Amino acid sequence: MPARQVYGQTPPSSSSSDNVCTAEEQSANVCIPDESDLSCEGNLAEEIKGARKTLDEAFKNSENFIKLQMANGQIKKFPTSNLYWFAKLYEYTTFLEIEKIKTVEHPAMVAHFIPVFFGLYKKDVDSYLNRDTSKVSTPWMQHFKSSGNEKITLSGAENSITTAVVAHIQGDMPQAFVLAYKSFTNKYCPASPPPLEYFRSSFFSPAALKIFPESQATMFTEISRVMNTKAPFSPSIETGQLGLGIGAKYFGLGMDTVFKWREDAWSKAKMELDK
Repeated sequence: MPARQVYGQTPPSSSSSDNVCTAEEQSANVCIPDESDLSCEGNLAEEIKGARKTLDEAFKNSENFIKLQMANGQIKKFPTSNLYWFAKLYEYTTFLEIEKIKTVEHPAMVAHFIPVFFGLYKKDVDSYLNRDTSKVSTPWMQHFKSSGNEKITLSGAENSITTAVVAHIQGDMPQAFVLAYKSFTNKYCPASPPPLEYFRSSFFSPAALKIFPESQATMFTEISRVMNTKAPFSPSIETGQLGLGIGAKYFGLGMDTVFKWREDAWSKAKMELDK
């Protein structure tokens, strides 16, 4: 039985060429890669530019749902509808992903993924705001319809975030994993792409998942700030944070649920790529 050949990541020396695919064999796709020898790190300096541009776009998107109003003698920002909550959460999450991007194993891939994933959400937001609802997916339409009202409440914030997370993670994330994987590997390692699983740790390691409860906590503070702006006798920010933190365990905002949905999205992406 012939010896198994592997893709070479660097030009092979004469002493090691016996078990390394030649350029001709790679292009002809006749070699069987050894996954342990595959790598595809990309260029973080280049990919981070797209991620930072996405953060700017996420900020502008959240500002679409903001107005200025007087509160307690000061001009403060206040949501125009409950669509604001998820838009702001997205901005916070993107900021933290960029801030902590060097803590993951494959930072360039994560930076590449950020605009791909956001683009799927923004496409539906823009279609909805432009009243081109035929282009809006059913899960996102449910979010827009249920959260587009102008009555700003705690239940409205909870519903906004929950319905959007369902639409984005259960609806968009499998496609985003597939699109980002294909475009990243085609860009950096088209001759010898590693499997999707090679990048798994950068999306599911403790360092990668840590940003989500941090983002959630920041969002709870923002919800409390808005509710405190709404009326002079609203609960304090500290009280609001505590109440929402407790409520998160019961209203579909729990991190265990979100992480399970992400795992499901990854599995669906693997199935799609294996076809």
